[in-house]
Amino acid sequence: MKTLKSFNVRNSAAQKLTISPLFEDQFLVAVNKPSGIPVIADRWNLSQMNLKDLIEKQFIKQSQLPESKIWVIHRIDSETSGIVLFAKTSEAHKEMNRLFMERKIKKGYLAIVKGCPDPESGEINLPLIAHDGQSHYTRVSKHGKPASTRYQLKEKFRHFSLLEVQPVTGRTHQIRAHLRAIGCPLVVDSIYSNTSSIDLSKIKSGYTQKDPFSPNPPLIQRITLHAHQLEFKHPFTGKEVYIEAPLPKDFMALLKALRKWDKIPFEG
Repeated sequence: MKTLKSFNVRNSAAQKLTISPLFEDQFLVAVNKPSGIPVIADRWNLSQMNLKDLIEKQFIKQSQLPESKIWVIHRIDSETSGIVLFAKTSEAHKEMNRLFMERKIKKGYLAIVKGCPDPESGEINLPLIAHDGQSHYTRVSKHGKPASTRYQLKEKFRHFSLLEVQPVTGRTHQIRAHLRAIGCPLVVDSIYSNTSSIDLSKIKSGYTQKDPFSPNPPLIQRITLHAHQLEFKHPFTGKEVYIEAPLPKDFMALLKALRKWDKIPFEG
């Protein structure tokens, strides 16, 4: 299997999305997933575009071999951007799953949230359960499974915050449900904060809309969560592996607006 190269795809809205490799060796390949692409096909729509199929097809295209197979090691939500790791062999898949089960893989996310957590760093230990048996919504419940999420404030604004988040366990929508539970939901999250986008009018005080007959262009219109870092000891080479995914343009656009228009006034 040849080394994966960056390639472009079009989503259902005809927008160009770039899938870029972040790490690769003979056992593993990690890519920077754009928001809007599920890692695997939806069970109700097997023909849906998904990251696993796209990468396998790209490997076939590059190598001109009749087939190519990769194994999913972990998943992130469709709307979440950032690192997704795949195995190139069944043995690598087995070993990496073992590391995940033993919690020997450190995952780091960046989250832009409403408000600021108190305290500014800590660990959320709240059991989670799939709401009414549906996996698309998760809530805190004493009848749920144990779930733990660590967080650290990285940057504080007047009304929002940038957090570094590390899920210790791996429950469905764990970060999103836990942040909501402590009163700091993601800035954009149609499920957990009832917000589908954010524009400058929600950030800049006294903002005047240029065209009253047209909606404000959104700074970002997907969940404000990015799988930023992945660290582990390689099960075959024994080397420490550190993978980092750069921030996408929409995430950076929101941060830039917050740093300019929602910064905390200096009190000297």
